[in-house]
Amino acid sequence: MTPSRVASYRVSEDQFEKRYLRFFLIAVVVLVVMDGLGNVIKIVPTERMRDVVNMGVEQSISNWISSMMWLVPALALALLAGVSRLQMKARTHTFAWLVWAAMFLFLAMDDGAAIHERIGTFFDEVAKGPTQRAGVPYTPGGLQALLKASGSYTWQIVVLPFYAVAGLFLMHFCWRELGQGKPRQYFVAAVALMAMAVVLDHYEVALDEHKGDFGIIPSYYVTHYQRVIEESCEFLAEGLFGLGFFLTLIRRTEGVDVVLQKAAA
Repeated sequence: MTPSRVASYRVSEDQFEKRYLRFFLIAVVVLVVMDGLGNVIKIVPTERMRDVVNMGVEQSISNWISSMMWLVPALALALLAGVSRLQMKARTHTFAWLVWAAMFLFLAMDDGAAIHERIGTFFDEVAKGPTQRAGVPYTPGGLQALLKASGSYTWQIVVLPFYAVAGLFLMHFCWRELGQGKPRQYFVAAVALMAMAVVLDHYEVALDEHKGDFGIIPSYYVTHYQRVIEESCEFLAEGLFGLGFFLTLIRRTEGVDVVLQKAAA
């Protein structure tokens, strides 16, 4: 019987880190350059085609890549759950990794389908009441006044508190599990970048409602690049979450071997 051929690929922690960082940093630069060419220099004549590379639009290449990037930390966390099970850790420990993997999987769906924005819109419609939805003038009060209290998007009142609480639990868990060194540093940097993206998103409404230019700078460039910076922060955070979790995976398995072997006849 002919022995099966084995194709193996081995990557060290340093190699993985360098290649990973190079890949997603180049990806961010490419997305920003494409956005500038399409929406600032406007080499494409039609707005609908420019929106394909517009980083501030949900139906764009950058938003699709961003939603896919959330799957990277979700995969790493799921694999860490598997390692926990193989190492005979407590079931609660394995379950915790799975819970966080599910959360990042949901973030991928949220980013792709704009779930949090849709929830905010739903509450806006509920708060209006039947008379206001029919076009009758209405003085905001009660629930509607509460939803407008943030001065920004409704989702930041309705959804963001749940994300914030989940984030605090995640930080507590990962601070203990990731240990000292680069995994924890990348995780902290990712949290800081996500916080910055949320803050920028909060002031997006105020910039949109601003009348006139910002000194000598046209308002379009300010509002547009505010969105570009916000999306870039989010994209970098997604990448650093994944890198921190994968480095943790490599350290807990003392290296990663991927072996592809043809089944015996």
